[in-house]
Amino acid sequence: MKLRLTDLHLGFNKKRYHFKSNDLPDKGITFIEDQIYCDLSSKKNKNGYSISGKLLAKTESECVRCLDKNIIEHALTINFYLVKEKKIENMNEDIDSISFNENQEEIKIDDLLTDLIGLAEPFKPLCSDACKGLCSVCGNNKNSKTCSCIIPQRNTVW
Repeated sequence: MKLRLTDLHLGFNKKRYHFKSNDLPDKGITFIEDQIYCDLSSKKNKNGYSISGKLLAKTESECVRCLDKNIIEHALTINFYLVKEKKIENMNEDIDSISFNENQEEIKIDDLLTDLIGLAEPFKPLCSDACKGLCSVCGNNKNSKTCSCIIPQRNTVW
């Protein structure tokens, strides 16, 4: 996704952007829908521009216990600075920044958006907190099918 420098200079409020998920860099994220939406606002400041808004995307993850596919609906807060090269003064270091050259017509923010989505993915995704997982003997999903397998008790030191 690209932001035009002329649009940023004029400023905008809750402008809707949409783009295809396959336009983002491949970082191992499986998208459910082809379209991703961003509602962005831009404010000019002395260092460049402050960008804020929401990102809406649907991704797919696999439950670590039962291996079922899950859909995750992301509504992520976006907050970052677009900073003119070599003009960083009194910036909040907790907010991401992208530097740009004033001669550029457009600024790509694809990597930032992809990283935001990737960081929002759960570390150990579960289909539910009560997931029973797979049977270690027959491999059936214990959430949808019961089995009469007997798990052998082993005498180990541990």
